[in-house]
Amino acid sequence: MAKEKTSGRPRVATIIFIVIIVYIICFLILFFAKRDVRIYEVTHGDLSQALSASGFMIKEEKVYHAPFDGNITFFNVSGVKVKVNDSVYALDKTGRLNEILEIHAGEKADFSDTDVKQVSTMLRNYETDYEYAGFAGIYDISNAINTIRSNQAAAWIEANSDTISKETGTENAVEVIHTDTAGYLSYSTDGYEGVKEEDITDKLMERQHYEKSVVAGEGASIKAGDPAFKLVTNELYYIYVPLTQEQIRDYSLSEYKTVYVNLKKVNASVKGNFEIIQKNNMTLGKITLNKYVYSYIGDRFADVEVSVSENVGLKIPNSAVVKRDMYVIPEEYLTTGGDTNDMGFNVQSGDLFVFNSVPVAFKKDGMCYVKTDNIPENSVLIKPESTDTYVVKKTEKVDGAFCVNTGYTVFQPVNIISRNDEYAVISESNTGISVYDRIVLNAEKFKENEIIY
Repeated sequence: MAKEKTSGRPRVATIIFIVIIVYIICFLILFFAKRDVRIYEVTHGDLSQALSASGFMIKEEKVYHAPFDGNITFFNVSGVKVKVNDSVYALDKTGRLNEILEIHAGEKADFSDTDVKQVSTMLRNYETDYEYAGFAGIYDISNAINTIRSNQAAAWIEANSDTISKETGTENAVEVIHTDTAGYLSYSTDGYEGVKEEDITDKLMERQHYEKSVVAGEGASIKAGDPAFKLVTNELYYIYVPLTQEQIRDYSLSEYKTVYVNLKKVNASVKGNFEIIQKNNMTLGKITLNKYVYSYIGDRFADVEVSVSENVGLKIPNSAVVKRDMYVIPEEYLTTGGDTNDMGFNVQSGDLFVFNSVPVAFKKDGMCYVKTDNIPENSVLIKPESTDTYVVKKTEKVDGAFCVNTGYTVFQPVNIISRNDEYAVISESNTGISVYDRIVLNAEKFKENEIIY
């Protein structure tokens, strides 16, 4: 009797079923083994309550008006800092100035050797002081270049007034307007430029009724006596915020002569003088500042947060803080190697000392702090231009947080300046953490170099 042939389908189905079961089991194991990763975005802050308010600003301002009817051509942008006798705009009786400037564009002077030297010096200084210069350094360089260009255009107009008069058929067709004092340039006015402290009323403080006017645009006509521009002539300015007795009590404002102000527009915290005053049946907090006036050239109101705490920095939860050991090495052993600017140490290798590029996490009290995985224990270092040696062995516990901007945990040291039961405030300097960085919130569950996502 012949044997029956068995189909291979049941066997294949069994294999597929087993594979699916194994996949499900593996998925469940990975799912339940996976730890909950909670991420926190670093912000500015302190450990005290901050009073949020909208403040009325008084600055030293001077409005300049057009001397006659004409079309206006600006030489600078709003916010630029100008010097005495800098050119601000040209007033043209004919409306043909821009056309003439285009025709004679090739005749205007290029950068002189003095101009090039000035800008080059500023660029070198910015490169040297890059860590501290920040945006203000670029702002100054941009202003310098714009001022040079505007003064070149103005100089050509003044030197060729006869040519312009001849081509337009109008005598004294164009007048270049110069500054008579230094200050920050603005092309908006609001009628409050002359307001003094004693003039402040509750109506003046109402932001919803505030209006400001922008002067005529480029090439537009302007009438004699119309505002053409204004200058903010002093870095010092005042912010007045309305206060209630409850706010004064709750924030302990009557006890302090200085406060810390977070200027929301520029996201910067600055220290200013503070006093509580009474004006026209109002209680006001008067804040005196001398930084960032250029950011508020065209503004009359400023949104601020007022705090009496000096411990302002980066605010992170305590659960994000972990400790790790770091090697402590005297700073005098730190050097640069070869033709590079890399920092590191001369490390013994056999009978020689060889330069090793080694990242330094931070420096404190004359010591370098180095992660233990960046240099082997018991490495022998030699001091530059000396025979003194140092054996890498001593460690210290260092506070830090796991930054996960790159998708895996990177330990970054932090300098804690204040702390309560929930949060720590860390310094913005001498730290590897910056505002808006993403860090692990439940840091005790993780180690360095773990993949998060």
